[in-house]
Amino acid sequence: MNRLNLYAIAVALAASAMPASGGVILEIGSVFAGPGATGTIEVDVLNTGSSSIVVGGFNFEISGDSDIDFTGAGFSTSAPYIFAGDSFDQALPVALNLSTGPSLSAFDTSNSGNGDALGAGQTAGLALVTFTVSSTAALGPVTISFSTDPADTNLSDQNDGDIPISSFMSGTIDVTPEPSAAAMLLAALIGLGAWRLVRG
Repeated sequence: MNRLNLYAIAVALAASAMPASGGVILEIGSVFAGPGATGTIEVDVLNTGSSSIVVGGFNFEISGDSDIDFTGAGFSTSAPYIFAGDSFDQALPVALNLSTGPSLSAFDTSNSGNGDALGAGQTAGLALVTFTVSSTAALGPVTISFSTDPADTNLSDQNDGDIPISSFMSGTIDVTPEPSAAAMLLAALIGLGAWRLVRG
């Protein structure tokens, strides 16, 4: 094998070992909730690329199954809200969600038209979605997914140009039994006994 072939193989191996370039990811969180309970689940945008992007607007639609009823969407996300201080919906004021029920769609845009810069490696909140679990819901995880139809879920820049979304990450609402009163009393008694042992 000559040196040129060895060089070509070495370059190919080095290129395959390089990390893939990042992109824009839409992500739904995962939470636990009991049958008949209410809760919240967060929808975020992540910039995993190596340079900043400017987000001018977003639309998304999420859905689960018939045991989950989405009741609204708000701006109180744990990650900084994408248009904090520059939200079209908050300026009007109108609801972030456009629809509720077994699926929920939401929309907002930069009120100034300048958009919001999302730096490399940064995450921003798009919505804190509220939901109710049916009292007859089966136990176990319910997958909450994005509609990947660009008409339903999309990002745009400050010039209304499309921002490609490289990945949609589903979340779950894990329906778990509520602790019984007896189990909570037993836990409290164990805690009291441990406290007495430490003090005595």
